[in-house]
Amino acid sequence: MRAFYRFVTALLIGTQIPLFPPLFVDAKVKVIPLPAISTKPNEGATFGLLPVFLFLDEYDHIQMLLAPSLTFNGILGVTGTFRLFGYPDGNRQYQIIASLSSKINRNYRIFYEDPGVGQGRFLLRGEAFLFKDPTARFFGLGAESDQNDETNFTQSEIGMTGTVGFNLLPSLQLSLTERFRRVTVEKGGLDTLPFLRDRFPRLVGVNGAVISAQRFALTYDSRDSSVAPTEGEFAQLFAELSEKALGSEVRFRRYGLELKKLFPNRNKRFTLATRALLEALDGERVPFFEKSQLGGDNTLRGFGDGRFIDNHRLILSFEERIVPFKFRLLDVLSTLEISPFLEIGKVFDSFERLSLNDLQLVGGVSFRAVVRPNVVAHIEIGYGSEGSAIFVGLDYPF
Repeated sequence: MRAFYRFVTALLIGTQIPLFPPLFVDAKVKVIPLPAISTKPNEGATFGLLPVFLFLDEYDHIQMLLAPSLTFNGILGVTGTFRLFGYPDGNRQYQIIASLSSKINRNYRIFYEDPGVGQGRFLLRGEAFLFKDPTARFFGLGAESDQNDETNFTQSEIGMTGTVGFNLLPSLQLSLTERFRRVTVEKGGLDTLPFLRDRFPRLVGVNGAVISAQRFALTYDSRDSSVAPTEGEFAQLFAELSEKALGSEVRFRRYGLELKKLFPNRNKRFTLATRALLEALDGERVPFFEKSQLGGDNTLRGFGDGRFIDNHRLILSFEERIVPFKFRLLDVLSTLEISPFLEIGKVFDSFERLSLNDLQLVGGVSFRAVVRPNVVAHIEIGYGSEGSAIFVGLDYPF
């Protein structure tokens, strides 16, 4: 069996690619067979298998994670997914994801980040993606959008982002991000729901658009880890510009402030995690998919992705991350977390008409397996005014 692992590892990573050091050919490999089960409002129920291969160095630190899966979904059919996550050294990381379904759906993504360029003075981050999602939904604009107006469409998108950051101080960074996306709207994968373009023919963005935007951000981050933090603070003030002169089909301005803070007790068995996000959009004829959104596994976890859409958004999140015990899973030190959470959010069209009406509340609980400093597997179970949702994936929601 070990000879088989060595053979597969050698095929996957080789020695000629600098991201994959030769030591992985002799790395310890641990296999964790997991079920892939979720119930998302947009996709419905998904069932399958998700074996996780952990590649460990001599100190039992995870250097690479391979997580292929084979799942079945009533809308997407059979889906095969390849996931490769690497942590070569320090805080450098990369991700390669390729997913293809028997019914329309596909998703390809490459991500790389190095926060220690130039002896730690610069951050470099890049991502390229292509996806086609036939389960996308639209209910109308505004916090009062009606569930009875639900429509379906396929969102096809190709894009990339690139970020260069300069570390002014150890915890303070100034960054510039270039973002490009080309979005196409097509007929969705659900015959039981109206097509978006039929019900909302005058909606801005129903024919797609090309967006090119530049974001400037000032970020303070004192957390002990960007992936699986246990203490610290995060604050980011940002402004994003989209100009036709720079290749975009739409002109707009986006401004925002995001705050996060962790309050651990002395032994870190209990940690209160908090987040506040305020985002504002200023522009005319901005496509619906570029407006502020709430819903999904990162915001309002009791609703599907993009359930609420408007110019501006506000969300407050609170969760108590409780560690009942730590354990060794296949010789890897792991932590089990149980996290009850509460989220309050709203989208709105103008600050002049902002009120407490139509606030959305979501409560729920999360179950997470954490292998610090770089792996968080989670199940999020949320309940909102339109029912419940279950999300399964990697990373914290905030």
